[in-house]
Amino acid sequence: GALEYLWFTRAEKNAAGTVLISNWTTPVRIKGEVGATGATGPTGPTGATGPTGPQGSIGPAAVFQGDYSGTASYYGTTSRVDIVKYNNQYYVARTDAPGGTFSGIVPTNTSYWNTFGANFESVATSLLFAELAYVNNLGVRVFEGQAKSYGNLSGSFSTIQANQTAVARVDHIDMEPEFTYGNADISCNGVSRNLTSSGNLPSAIESWVAANYTAFYNAGIIIDCISYTIIFTSRYPGTNFTAAAAISNESGIYGSAYTLTANQTAQARIDRCTLSGTGGCAYIIVSNVNGDLEFVSTLTQTAANFVTTYAGLYDASGITVTSSSNLITFTAKVAGNDFVGTSVIRNNPWVGSIKIVNNEIWENAANSDTYGAIKINDRGYQGGYTRYRATLIGDGKGTTLMGIVGADAGGMFKGLNLVAGMPIRMAQMKTTQINALTALEGTLAYDITTHTLKIRTNTGWKTVSAS
Repeated sequence: GALEYLWFTRAEKNAAGTVLISNWTTPVRIKGEVGATGATGPTGPTGATGPTGPQGSIGPAAVFQGDYSGTASYYGTTSRVDIVKYNNQYYVARTDAPGGTFSGIVPTNTSYWNTFGANFESVATSLLFAELAYVNNLGVRVFEGQAKSYGNLSGSFSTIQANQTAVARVDHIDMEPEFTYGNADISCNGVSRNLTSSGNLPSAIESWVAANYTAFYNAGIIIDCISYTIIFTSRYPGTNFTAAAAISNESGIYGSAYTLTANQTAQARIDRCTLSGTGGCAYIIVSNVNGDLEFVSTLTQTAANFVTTYAGLYDASGITVTSSSNLITFTAKVAGNDFVGTSVIRNNPWVGSIKIVNNEIWENAANSDTYGAIKINDRGYQGGYTRYRATLIGDGKGTTLMGIVGADAGGMFKGLNLVAGMPIRMAQMKTTQINALTALEGTLAYDITTHTLKIRTNTGWKTVSAS
């Protein structure tokens, strides 16, 4: 212990150990103080490899679900975790999320979600979750798309400011025809010129207009005349006169000035959509430009996403689109250029997701008998609605059997085209079955009972022809 030392001394005794033959030597301390640490020795050789540890458990499959939706269901289990994008951040569900599946839990709730950071670079491989990837030859056993969920997303439109076309101001000075000898000063917009008549006032007015046209034109006024009337028109519709047309210093000839058409400035049309609802999808049409909305997190975020997606498309059509809170505002870029038609927003009930297994394709997500749909060529160029598309179905040997086209092209006409001698075979229905149909005008049906083709009119089923 501390302050304890080991000492050594020596003496000799007789064989019996009873008699000291020599005295004890001077004691010597043989345990000293702790010395300084010595230098590190060389590294020893690498030890033998240890045994292989047990195989770890299989981690959860990660599924990218796109933008977060408050109505969608998400997984957070040891076998599957969903990844979403929310406010430009990526989040992954926790493997221990309460309940395993959940909805309506925003990604900032750390009991259910963990953040990935601002981008996908923090994920080991970008292919699995890429927002856009080109793969030369991709094979999968099963493909299932992200579901578009049903909801009540909708809204209403109002015109905040109506379109107004600019109108040029027009002033007249009507000269009195009974006074034809004399002179007067004629002015407008800061320009004044003397008019002199020597008996033929209409001729004098014509000469005055020809002589002074450039001076008034440079002042923003176009002058003209009809008989005894001098006409002053603004060169720039919507730009008012700085001074009205006037006649003064009348001597022998007289007239009266007045405004025939008041100036009207151009006004840009502004339509505003107020969003409502808590989930699902809708579509907006403004000036024949379509845009889809899908509820994401909040109405504010939904409106902002719409602007991000469609601002360029509307800009190309002469409309600026912005958002604030749950409001989406559409403003004509050029005042006086009106929108085409009425702006509308409608809920989109057609929902679901596509699933492909082997040679089958179906809508897989809508748990109802209505509105679960697969939409083919509903969109056109770059996912928008600006270009028509055609859907062609062939026979496997290079021959098109049927075409549904949006515009006349390739020898087909807008609508349904049956080609290559394709016949139409209608289902055979009994009269009672046909009468029980909920059918609109124009519906065709073949009546096997009477062997006749029938069409639904505004007064009921009518026979087209008999066999």
